[in-house]
Amino acid sequence: SGAVSTAGKKAVAESLKLPSQPVVQNVVLFIHMEKTGGTLVRNLFARGNWSSTGYCKRTEDVIPDVQRALLAGTRKIFVEHHCSLNWKLPGLLTNMISDLNQKGLRVRYRSFTLLRSPSALTYSQFNYWQHHKFLSLDLYTQLASEMLLFRDPMKLIECNGRGMVGRATNFNETGGVFLNLWLTPLPNRSMLCGSSKWNETCARIVADFAKSDPDGTTNQRRRRLLRGDSDGRELSVYEEGAEILVRHAERVQRTVRKRGCESLLAEAAERLSTLSHVFFLEASVFSVEHIGNMAMGDASVNSGIAPVNQAKGHISTPYHEQEALKYNTCAEYVYGQLWARLASSAHSFFAIAEQDWMLPTPSSWSLRREYKLVLTPGSEIALGRSSGARA
Repeated sequence: SGAVSTAGKKAVAESLKLPSQPVVQNVVLFIHMEKTGGTLVRNLFARGNWSSTGYCKRTEDVIPDVQRALLAGTRKIFVEHHCSLNWKLPGLLTNMISDLNQKGLRVRYRSFTLLRSPSALTYSQFNYWQHHKFLSLDLYTQLASEMLLFRDPMKLIECNGRGMVGRATNFNETGGVFLNLWLTPLPNRSMLCGSSKWNETCARIVADFAKSDPDGTTNQRRRRLLRGDSDGRELSVYEEGAEILVRHAERVQRTVRKRGCESLLAEAAERLSTLSHVFFLEASVFSVEHIGNMAMGDASVNSGIAPVNQAKGHISTPYHEQEALKYNTCAEYVYGQLWARLASSAHSFFAIAEQDWMLPTPSSWSLRREYKLVLTPGSEIALGRSSGARA
């Protein structure tokens, strides 16, 4: 549509009961992937007295909620999108707000997410969500390979405090969604757990689940998992869970092998390009200060704020980064490349690699080598190539 005249805007504003010269309203969208510092972000915006839409609302409910709040004159609206994460929301909000601005509102819209080192993310996700489900850490790391690029497969099955009880009823609302890139479909519906490649892994999964059910009560229920299953057999609950998990792992392997990391990097970059800002948890001081500026204004966040807590948390299982790395090679590459691309054009780039708080992940060390970062305590950072000036 063409530009709207001043008289037209006033007419629309009057019909919508809007002031002819409305005040500036603010909408900030936070795409909150799990275990990326989201609670801290939520607290920052709560301290800034932002009106919140609720972090577990579905996309189809968020859009009308934000629209109603804007038309009601709400000055500051924080949209935390978390439980039913849908990467179409940034574009949908952009279109809706652009339409309202054409009709006479003055809305400033910003959007962001936080990314985290894939290997650290895998451990943190297991530590917080999955340790009670009786799957061992090494097995979980294998099954949740390249998780940052896709999703946490354990959220595809339903568990209670005693372990697995069945498959999730709605995969789109189970949580555990990260970049959710496109996965190569499997060519047939035969059982992977019956194959030589996955048979031993499936047996380990079933054995781990059985630890939560010593009398076998849960595992006695049987049903057909796959329509048109060529093996024609029904599965126990634990066999069903094993099949769901290995099918996801197989799809990830085939996707990486068929598409390659460069193609996945391009898709990830395109997905993130729908946001106005991308922050990195490993540069927590830089990220917290900039997010805090969104929430409370430039003078409201102390430059000495503590970094995001990277504590290992709830369990005593040791974190072996090398074990996680071999199942996250593509995700680590994508993460490092995204950081290099986005950070190189960030304002005040020197703040992004504060030595005290940057985790020693392969991504960060690769970034240091590529940019020839000179890191000495208390000094700024010399760059090996020039940075842009995008805020």
